[in-house]
Amino acid sequence: MTSRSLPEDLAVIETGNIGSSDFYVPSLNYRIKGVDQYATNGKDTFEAHVYCEEFEKDLRWEWWRPNDEYDSEEGQRRSLRQKGLFYERESSIATVRTTKKRLLIGISSGYDNRAKLMERAVWSARVYGALWSGETSSSMDVTVVSLQGTAFSPHGCKAPSSHSSIDKIRLLFQAIDSESHYDRLLLLDADTMIYGMDTDLSSLENGDDGFVVMGAPIFSDTSQGQKNEPWEIDSGMTYWNLEHPLTRAIALDWFKYAKNAIIRGSYRSDQKYLHKTLQQYSSTNGDDIGIVHSFENNKFDDYSRGTVVKKFGVQSDVKLQDQDPSIGSKVVEDRNDQQIKAQLDRMQEIARQICDRYSDACKNAGSKPRYETS
Repeated sequence: MTSRSLPEDLAVIETGNIGSSDFYVPSLNYRIKGVDQYATNGKDTFEAHVYCEEFEKDLRWEWWRPNDEYDSEEGQRRSLRQKGLFYERESSIATVRTTKKRLLIGISSGYDNRAKLMERAVWSARVYGALWSGETSSSMDVTVVSLQGTAFSPHGCKAPSSHSSIDKIRLLFQAIDSESHYDRLLLLDADTMIYGMDTDLSSLENGDDGFVVMGAPIFSDTSQGQKNEPWEIDSGMTYWNLEHPLTRAIALDWFKYAKNAIIRGSYRSDQKYLHKTLQQYSSTNGDDIGIVHSFENNKFDDYSRGTVVKKFGVQSDVKLQDQDPSIGSKVVEDRNDQQIKAQLDRMQEIARQICDRYSDACKNAGSKPRYETS
């Protein structure tokens, strides 16, 4: 079972005074503090008690590397130890770093129907890993991790499905503080797939490792083809430089802003708070510091245009079947089902195209994983 509470002492996390191994926490959940109404100084607090009609499910982690079979972080470490590789990997970090980029691909979803989309997203990442990892002369060493659930839920109460988008921050935390010492993190939403299997993701950096994060630019609604501010990137498809000195601080602030919104009840998605964080650091360090890079030429884009990563968003042509207007919730449920089916159909077609070109990698990746929906 996954722990669903933070350590008692949150000072390290709140102040940002973190060392090389202080960053990891078992969960992002904690109990909100209340203020004692009888306190004379207004500072005495107590642990608030809230009744949960339903508790949040435990987080499900699943790790995958080519030719390895395990479905948990501990299983991963145990497998590496059994092969005599775990400590060897730790002691030869400098050697590996000069030869291969250690890439972690992280994909997340809640326990709703989007988990069906994550099955295809994770599968495509595994195909990519099967192509680029192993005993070849590849420039990358690829690990794929999926995270299902809601990584931040005050008091452990069941949260709205939209809150599962904070899982991306939890994956970023994991990548930063992992014992495997990853260099890069490709962070993807459940409705994405890697399509450009021939593309070495590290080549997209163009030799410039001064960035914190790369992503697909968001274009203005008022002026077609005109990009918004540089920090306004799609948070569902991002590529992180885990070696940059600002990455830790940005991850912490992204979580802080998202966490506060959840507590206030105003949270809808993680993207707004990523933008707020990146804007803050861009302004502080000067707009020309280049900590945020945008992918050009539709490398990360929607289903029809994306050449490296495709995003299968909801299309406006998904129509509702005729329904009795009095069945409000049923109409919403039917609409969501139709949207998911349309997305799955498009993802299935892309999967077929991938296997037509990379049949051996598809075999090595195995069948698509299964995730629980409820």
